[in-house]
Order: sequence, then structure tokens, then C-alpha cells
Amino acid sequence: MPAKKRVQRFKGSSNLRGPVILVLILLTARAWLPASQSGKDSTDGICLTCHNPIAVALQKKFMHGALEQGCLSCHLDCREITPTSNRHKVPAFYLKTDEPDLCFGCHTASDKDLSLVHSNQLFSEAKCSSCHEPHASNSAKRIPDFSHGPFGVRECEACHAAPMGGKVQLVAPNIEVLCNDCHLEIKTFIENAKSRHNIVSKDQSLIKSESSCVECHDAHATNQKYFLKKSELELCNRCHLNLTAGMKYVHDPVRLSCIFCHDAHASDIPNDLHAPIQELCLGCHGENADKIRYSREPFLLFEGRVQLLRDSFERLKPLRLDKNGKGHPTAGHPVYVPAGDNNAELNCLSCHDAHADASSPQLLKESKSFLCLRCHEG
Repeated sequence: MPAKKRVQRFKGSSNLRGPVILVLILLTARAWLPASQSGKDSTDGICLTCHNPIAVALQKKFMHGALEQGCLSCHLDCREITPTSNRHKVPAFYLKTDEPDLCFGCHTASDKDLSLVHSNQLFSEAKCSSCHEPHASNSAKRIPDFSHGPFGVRECEACHAAPMGGKVQLVAPNIEVLCNDCHLEIKTFIENAKSRHNIVSKDQSLIKSESSCVECHDAHATNQKYFLKKSELELCNRCHLNLTAGMKYVHDPVRLSCIFCHDAHASDIPNDLHAPIQELCLGCHGENADKIRYSREPFLLFEGRVQLLRDSFERLKPLRLDKNGKGHPTAGHPVYVPAGDNNAELNCLSCHDAHADASSPQLLKESKSFLCLRCHEG
């Protein structure tokens, strides 16, 4: 089409631009209206834009029936919680009401079959999501992926006695005793260890729940291995976030999980480490480095206490040490010297921070020149 005619055609359609723009504005606004006005699909799409873990969970086999009604069947519309609203009064996860009342909007607490399935326990006062996935699961009953032994085989009576006085009862005096009845080896290991994680110590000021065990572990089921309530990193950061807060450079293992280096319960090594500092660091940065980087299978360290999944540390840089264990940071330089009468122990932490640093990609504690002058004065 000649340029002149194209211009004329555009000018001739200028009277349509107003209605077209209005339609576009209405379509855009529609996506931000509450579900009652915009429909389930558009609202759920907006929710899942931010809540990617939920989008991933919805790929599992069995979906909660309530999702047929959309996210807002259970949750408040976050777009209606304005900055002037009192956010502190909003229920957790923006639920319309707390559990189990929310669940009993659809399920009947007095249902005899439901009570029988729950071994006549007080499920009507329980937190349903402590046993059931609220969105989706690979279990028909929407049980999370990892079930604690007794719960997994539906032996509720292994831990619970019949309810009394409207309260849940245990078959032991308290949760600590109950856990130790089955996990005696862990109890013994902790009691005999030279270094204990504070959370399993007898310092009750650190324990916010009824037992140190349930500070980290769920008694029923979760989507985390070891029946953890959250991921290893999330659990550790509840207390230890200050180790990396505001730091530009973070040691790769610290980004993934503290238990690559630390035992979650106890150890014979200070700071609950899996091995002495030098052995610990060289476990990854020594002769194993290339094996870890290129292994197609999980790589085991420290007698199997640590399992590195494939591709965990693709950026791992090996130290090319000689047969005498020397060669870093320069040829012939020792990386370890035991403490003596006139010298402190030299190890990796003499120069590097184990967790994070604000300015050094190598996590150096000081500039290289200052570090050298610590030992090589003059």
C-alpha cells in the first residue's frame, strides 16, 4: 500500500482509537478486580505469579477440591489489604479464618466416618495442615511427601492415648520422653558428644515449643526430608541469619544448607562440625574437588554424614596442593600448621571467613598483604 494511502487509512480510523483504548483499559482493570468480579482464572493467575512454590505443588497428582473454587475460596484477596489496613490482624497466609474453622466450612466435624479415620482423636481442634497438604499432594489423602514412621503406617496409638478432658494425650509424660523412646541412639549420641547444638541443650530459654525435637521436626508429615518443618536453611536462619545478613559474598554451602559443615544435633568437634577445620575444608576443596564437580551421582563425605547432590557445587575451585599438602596461596606454602609453643594453629580460617564477607569474593578476612604480615613480619 502506498505511504500516502496508509496515512489516509490511519487518519480515517482515528475516530476508533478512543473506544479501542477504553476496551484495553477495561481488560487491564479486569485482571485486578476481586475474584467475584473477575473470575477464578484471572485471579489465580495473579496469585501464582508471586507464589511459585504453590504453582509447583499444584503439579502433584491429587489436588484439594477447594481449588476448583479458586484461591479466594480460602484466602483473603491481598490486593484488598491496603497499607492503611492493620496487617498484624490478618491471619497467617491471609486465610479467611483460622484452622480448623476454615476447613469445617466444607468438612463436617461431627462426621462419624471422619472421626473413625482419625482414630477418634480431637481433629476438630487440630491444625489440619499439620497432616494434610492444603493445595496438592502425591497422596490421595493429600499427605505430604515424608511421613514420620508411626504416622506413615497410621499407628496413631503409638504416640497418642485416648483424648481426655478435651485435650490430646500422649502415651509418655511429655514429647521429649516420647521421642527418646524410639530415638534412643540420637539421645545417647547427644549426651556423649563434646559439642552440642544449643537447640538440643538443656537451655530451655532457646526452646519455644514443648520439646527441642519439635522445634525442627514435625511429628506427623512434611515435604522436607528428616521430617523437618521447613528447609534446613530456613530452620537455621531463624537463629543464625546474622551470619550472612548484609553480606555481598556468601560461601556456596551456606547458601544451600548449614548441615554440609555442621551436625544438626551434636559432634565431638567444636561448633558441631563434621570434622576438624582443615579436614572439613579440604573435603571439598582438596583432592575431591573434581570428583564433586563432575560426579553424576551424589557424593558422600565424612563417612556418609554429608551427601552432596550432583551439580551442587559447579563453581567449586580445587586447591592444587603437592604431595606434602602444600601449595596455597603460593607454591610451597603450607595450608595447615599445628599449634606450637610459639605459634597459633594455621588453618583455612586463619585467612578466610567460613560463612560470608561484605567485600571479598574469596571471603578473605583482610587484604592479602595484611594477612601475610600476620606471620611474615618485616
